Amino acid sequence: MKKINKIIATIFIPAAMIFTSCFDPIFYEIRQDVEPLSATVNGNIGQITRYTMTDGEYLFLAANNGLRYKKADNNEHGSWDDYPVPFDLPSYSFNDSELQGQHIIGVFANTNYLYLFTAEYTTTGKEGSTNPDKIHLYGKNNTKKDWQEILNEDINDSEYFSMYIKKSDKHYYSDFNVFQTNSPNKDHRSVYIFNEETDKLYKLTGLTKADITETAYTLYEDSLALYESSEYIRPRAVAYYDDEYIFFNAVAVATDETESSPAEKLYFSKGSKLYYQKTPTNPELKDIDCDKDIISIATTNDSVLIGLGNIASAKNGGIKRAVFDGGELKIADFPSGNNIQSKITTDHIPMVLLNATPDKTEEESSLYAALTFAGTSNAAYEDIGLWSYYPDRKKWNRE
Repeated sequence: MKKINKIIATIFIPAAMIFTSCFDPIFYEIRQDVEPLSATVNGNIGQITRYTMTDGEYLFLAANNGLRYKKADNNEHGSWDDYPVPFDLPSYSFNDSELQGQHIIGVFANTNYLYLFTAEYTTTGKEGSTNPDKIHLYGKNNTKKDWQEILNEDINDSEYFSMYIKKSDKHYYSDFNVFQTNSPNKDHRSVYIFNEETDKLYKLTGLTKADITETAYTLYEDSLALYESSEYIRPRAVAYYDDEYIFFNAVAVATDETESSPAEKLYFSKGSKLYYQKTPTNPELKDIDCDKDIISIATTNDSVLIGLGNIASAKNGGIKRAVFDGGELKIADFPSGNNIQSKITTDHIPMVLLNATPDKTEEESSLYAALTFAGTSNAAYEDIGLWSYYPDRKKWNRE
């Protein structure tokens, strides 16, 4: 013991100097963190959808317990309620050896209607293989909670929701995608289905099959020479900009539109680059490089939040922040005291970023991030789900 004490005494002063210089940033990050709140909204969340009902603006998403919703201006933890749906949620019947019920794969909204896309499964064979069997589409208006089934399509004989089995792994893959503008201004909201097999784009306008109309499209990137020869080009996103709906091959698209003001700036991703157009009348396109693939974007009055990640590989996640400096968009540090990078690390993929109050500054905004992770990661399963930042607490925490 005496020998150890002498050694410690000998190195005490230089060690203290080393710890001061090397470990202060770690202690700083710890000091910025907050006690975690209980997780109430869990699962892989594909979208957070704005929808206006008769009594105000709401946010909807699909998570644990099915369809969840709350008032958009509600910044209280634990306030997401369950919204009634016209089907049973998934459960495994051990007596019948099959997965029963329907799984919500997406919730979307246009100006007047809320839509649910669900998958129904079938279990076959001696090994009990469970595969997608039907895709359902439900819709409702904003005055009542009754849902109307619009489509009930067998995936082997589907006009809109084609799927295929990949020979290499015998897994099912979708050959369609659904996307929306999700505009803060409800009059600019629209929902689309794209069938990759038939190369047809459809717009949803009502509650019957007749209200699913084929729509012509051109892609914003077509004239920009941004494509590589190996790319499969198809519409994957849409934005309302300069008084029209513009379609993109990009994974992530956003504008700076607010509930009361039209969009001036337009943003879209291509790989690790964030492209932007500063005004509708100035078509000059500029970009910044974020070093990793961009998967989501959210805007505030004074910044752009950029979600990073690729669900095909681990350690590719994280989040960056950009601000305009001298008229140019530049990567910038998060404000002092903001704990977002301790919550959204390189292990976390923010599949969705949403600002419920895009007219406000970043510090005063109500922000959401739906996190997941891919492959081997240091992230915990408890992290998968919804996170939020509220201006009254000025910290990111679990929803």
